[in-house]
Amino acid sequence: MDAILKSSGVDIVKTPFQAPNANAHAERYVLNCRRDCLNHLLIFGLNRLQYVLDCYVSYFNEHRPHQGIGNVIPGEYNFPSKRQGGRVRVNLKDGNVIRKDFLGGLLKSYRRTA
Repeated sequence: MDAILKSSGVDIVKTPFQAPNANAHAERYVLNCRRDCLNHLLIFGLNRLQYVLDCYVSYFNEHRPHQGIGNVIPGEYNFPSKRQGGRVRVNLKDGNVIRKDFLGGLLKSYRRTA
């Protein structure tokens, strides 16, 4: 397996000795991807798998709030205008909510219109 990975240009990085949590972030992402996406689809072929994973990565990084950074979307985390003033109280009577579907509605992202 190491020879196949090296021939593909992949660098092999070994985890530190006696560090059980070294892979925690990667394992959590794989778990989320399988639970939210891959377990619900029948995928035939590598091209379709790549398309599904690209859609999930876009959803995961640009539309899904993360609890580790205060329920902020990672794509908006570095923009100070999006984070000023802390939490905003939401009044559901004002404005509309729009929904963006990913993978035919399997994944959904909701946003308040301006």
